[in-house]
Amino acid sequence: MVPLSRRLPIFVLLLLGLISFDASAEGLRGTGSLSLGPMDRELGLNAGTFTILPYLRLGYGYNSNLFNNDDTAFEQPVSAQYLQIAPGFKINSKNGQNVGIKLTAEANWDQYLSDNSRVEEQSNLGGVISASAVFFQNSPVSLILRDNFRRALEQRNYESTRDFNRTINKVGGGVLFKPGGGALEVKAMYDFASDFFTDVDADWGDLVVHDVTVTGTWKFFPFTAFVMDANWQQRSYLADNQGRYGELTDSAPLRIRVGVNGFITKKLSLLLLLGYGNSFHDKHKVAAGATINPNENDSFNMAVGEARLSFKFSPTTILQGGYRYDFADSLFSNYTEYHKVNVNLLQRIAGRVDLEVDFAYMYRIYAQLPKAYFEESTDPAASSALWGLLTGYDRTDMVLLGKVKATVDITRFLAFEAIYELELNNDPLQSRDAIFGACIDAKCGSAAGIVDYVGYQRHVVFANLVLRY
Repeated sequence: MVPLSRRLPIFVLLLLGLISFDASAEGLRGTGSLSLGPMDRELGLNAGTFTILPYLRLGYGYNSNLFNNDDTAFEQPVSAQYLQIAPGFKINSKNGQNVGIKLTAEANWDQYLSDNSRVEEQSNLGGVISASAVFFQNSPVSLILRDNFRRALEQRNYESTRDFNRTINKVGGGVLFKPGGGALEVKAMYDFASDFFTDVDADWGDLVVHDVTVTGTWKFFPFTAFVMDANWQQRSYLADNQGRYGELTDSAPLRIRVGVNGFITKKLSLLLLLGYGNSFHDKHKVAAGATINPNENDSFNMAVGEARLSFKFSPTTILQGGYRYDFADSLFSNYTEYHKVNVNLLQRIAGRVDLEVDFAYMYRIYAQLPKAYFEESTDPAASSALWGLLTGYDRTDMVLLGKVKATVDITRFLAFEAIYELELNNDPLQSRDAIFGACIDAKCGSAAGIVDYVGYQRHVVFANLVLRY
């Protein structure tokens, strides 16, 4: 379990303001559509019609900025070392005729090593349980059932003994149609998702989602297909009065994309999707006589698209990159629209070492802020500078994410992973004083108000020993 990928949701939820159950989204990371096949190593225990793969991960990590602090006079980054133990197992059915079953379970305990009580209190238990079953999988009509539960360990955006740990569950099912031998496939899925913080006041940020997805593929060549991807959600926040300033606004986002995906030569693969998206945000109530920004409760309403090229130089070398323009729900200002550029390299060396290099750059544009939120979120000492700095109550973020991961297959029973991850949020990508931020826990200006500034950088190093059978 990669440490920074578990900690990214902090920066996503508050600094970027994103909680997304987008079935077509790939998240912030930029990995492409192609992947290296598994190493030539038979793993697991055979138990009748099932294969069981138990494992134990023992890891050590160093995080240069545990609480996403800005390196300014306001605050200083807090580094942390921690140990991680993560037992788990996977169960896969070998019956390819009627029923396909997959089960994954992993628990992870993170133990922080520090004499700082705020750091030490982040030690906690997380984990994931994922299960899926496909009935009549070789028939023209298949039934799919699935559930995914995750306890995510996430830190606050300021030094605190409290946390942003979350429990996330997504359960649902659907139908897969494969008439005529499988050249045409249509899948319709429904999921109910809940995403709840475990340490916030008055249900702030807690969310339930009804998620409907319809996908279709038509293979007009053996490895190339026309594709359709449609997703509709009903997103409802549990917080009363839609947050403190109207920033938590229910929505019903719709996204429809069509295009082509597959190999256009023996080595070159293309994904090209174009479509339309609308966030359909509710209109929040405004007090009588209050002045508001003209566009502070807008919905995203725009074309969306994605393009990705993947080049398979050989079975052991893949280079791929792409661009995506899309939108996501935001806890900060209804939605953010974003441009994402990514590049990804996969390399296998001597059949024993897998190397992954992955970089993504994102430019995020926030919907216009509620006027009340903006005026009470600013640092009073810098309020005069903000008017010229953020004309129109607009906010943009520049984000760079990087990852280098090496996995070494030592023996049948032992593997080793080494990971380095980089995260730059505005600083030093955007020259701007850290005077504009969002308030956490309480209204800005109150004794309990904490201002979450928007520029920081972080480096994470993690080493993992994997015992497996």
